[in-house]
Amino acid sequence: MGVVRLLFGKDANTQVREAATGNNICHLAARHSADTDVLEYVVKNARLDAFERNNAGDTALTIVQQLQNQKAIEILEEYQEVYDDSGKKTDELMAELMGEDQKNEKAKQKRKEKKHRSKLQKLAEKHGCSIEELEVVFRQQEEKKRQEEKEREMAALKAE
Repeated sequence: MGVVRLLFGKDANTQVREAATGNNICHLAARHSADTDVLEYVVKNARLDAFERNNAGDTALTIVQQLQNQKAIEILEEYQEVYDDSGKKTDELMAELMGEDQKNEKAKQKRKEKKHRSKLQKLAEKHGCSIEELEVVFRQQEEKKRQEEKEREMAALKAE
């Protein structure tokens, strides 16, 4: 423990990772320290994400869970409750994505409406009437189609 404190006191680079495994100091403390005081000191004093994953996808917490080191699990879970904001970040990103989707959908709907109005304008000009007059005619045609469909359904029911 004294060596770890000495290194931290001398501003040792805690950002270093093992090239082959991607382990940072938290992973190493979790894997090689039966002394949970070292793990607790590293987690509290290293200026890095204690929940960062190594090349195998493990965090310090998953390592101590695999080792079944209950005291270390408790230390990391307690630390996680206080400092891990990945859930919050995930929620923020999801909200941002949903906002983008809604924004894109609104823009798409606006383009569709603009295209529809443009077609109506051209059709109105062609027939020498206003867009509103065309819309009235279209509504009347739709109502006529609905009425004809109802009549066909009624006729089909009577035929049965």
